[in-house]
Amino acid sequence: MIYKEFYIDDGVSLKTSVKEVLYSNKSDYQKIEVVDTEKFGVVLCLDDTVQVCTKDYHNYHMAFISAARDKLRNGESALIIGGGDGVLARFLLNDGVTDITQVELDPKVVSVSRRYLYGMHENSFDEIKLEIGDGAEFVRDTDKKFDYVFCDVTDFCESHETYQNSGKVFTDEFFSNLKDVMTDNSVFVCQTDLPFYWDVQRQETLKLLRKHFKMRGSYMTPVHSYGGLSSFVWASNTVNLGHQMVVGDCNQYLETNIGGK
Repeated sequence: MIYKEFYIDDGVSLKTSVKEVLYSNKSDYQKIEVVDTEKFGVVLCLDDTVQVCTKDYHNYHMAFISAARDKLRNGESALIIGGGDGVLARFLLNDGVTDITQVELDPKVVSVSRRYLYGMHENSFDEIKLEIGDGAEFVRDTDKKFDYVFCDVTDFCESHETYQNSGKVFTDEFFSNLKDVMTDNSVFVCQTDLPFYWDVQRQETLKLLRKHFKMRGSYMTPVHSYGGLSSFVWASNTVNLGHQMVVGDCNQYLETNIGGK
């Protein structure tokens, strides 16, 4: 029996049996693997960290979009930074958002996802405007404004290899530029790791957003393949998403006092 160990946090990992290694190689930015597992189905992992899997991708991606879509239902355009597996774009398309621009740093993530993850993204790449490049630079240079901005990049823990790829997205400069691609009625949402193990990303992101947006907060949803409750931080000048925990089918909300202080 072959086993694969997925990184969760320093000193914490998730080990599962593997039926088949479908792909394993390094891109210019990171190690990319697709493995077919007993418990989680087909898993895409970057530098040994789970990004998406067939067994629980619904909770993560519904949580990502549902809070913003529930409170801002008439939004028409979305910017996705990261999300190279194409699944977040698919959820937005299925929910009626058709003007989607996605900026993904690593073209290899896109090509591998196209080949192995069709059942989750269903060729969303062909229905959106996909750009290969640096998300922070795109936000700095674009003239377009978006109703939604979703930041689905790798965690920026400095001890982890992918820090160099995503670290510059979570900066004061990025959030200052972000305001220029949003209207007063726009909503920004980003994933901010597992607060039980490492709450720095969520807390620091909230602090940075306080300087640039009138409203901000965070919410969580369970993602079993990630190892616990995954957190999201949001910001807007007029749309209040509140403090929520998304559970079950992601259409129910429980009040919580997490974040936004």
